[in-house]
Amino acid sequence: MSAIVLQLPGKVQRAAKLRMTRVDVEAQYRWVRKHSDEWGTCETDGAESAEYLSPRCRQLMKILEKEFGVIKGPTMTEMRQRIAEGRKLIGKRNLIKAWIASLGADLDMITTPEQALSYAFDRLA
Repeated sequence: MSAIVLQLPGKVQRAAKLRMTRVDVEAQYRWVRKHSDEWGTCETDGAESAEYLSPRCRQLMKILEKEFGVIKGPTMTEMRQRIAEGRKLIGKRNLIKAWIASLGADLDMITTPEQALSYAFDRLA
């Protein structure tokens, strides 16, 4: 008879979840909304350059919402979803840039997706 000994992996302590406040999510949302459609954007996080509203601007928004009641922004779920979609879009664009660079393109000269597409067609034809 032969026996098989299985060794199960040990316990792994999970790291604590990092919860972002509404202010942080709004800043990330503004950054993604502004930069996700730009060809030159390479970073997917935008944590250093997140666009925070000043306290004065926040107070003004609250007053306007209270007075007119029509300024309703997206919910936290919608903002988180848009942030995830924007990061995915930037990531795909970075993969395309890497592929174009592997074809021998100078990415400093290519500033739009149309230029990248025409370069790829010229190179592959």
